[in-house]
Amino acid sequence: MKSLLQLIILLWIFTLNAFAANDSLLIQRVYAGNSIIIPNGVEWNLNSCFISDGSAYNITIRKENFKQKYKGTDTLRAPIYIPEIELLSDKNMFQYILYFKVKK
Repeated sequence: MKSLLQLIILLWIFTLNAFAANDSLLIQRVYAGNSIIIPNGVEWNLNSCFISDGSAYNITIRKENFKQKYKGTDTLRAPIYIPEIELLSDKNMFQYILYFKVKK
């Protein structure tokens, strides 16, 4: 009975670790015109994206401005201009805020 309980606990811990390690949420901030190289061995799936000029709010932008999936060694390039920039107060120093689901 004791070994059965230990086995159940061990399986429960293993299952929790397996689910926790599969994917996670990653937030990347990128200035216009800059790029990021995706690390080897992971896949980034775009979840949502925003722009911000550092003020108290973010503006949602269309996900079509970026690829939906990036794999290891792919390069993510942030567009220099999109129409939503006109809604910002400071059009010179804005950032893209990108939310990704990361799969290992």
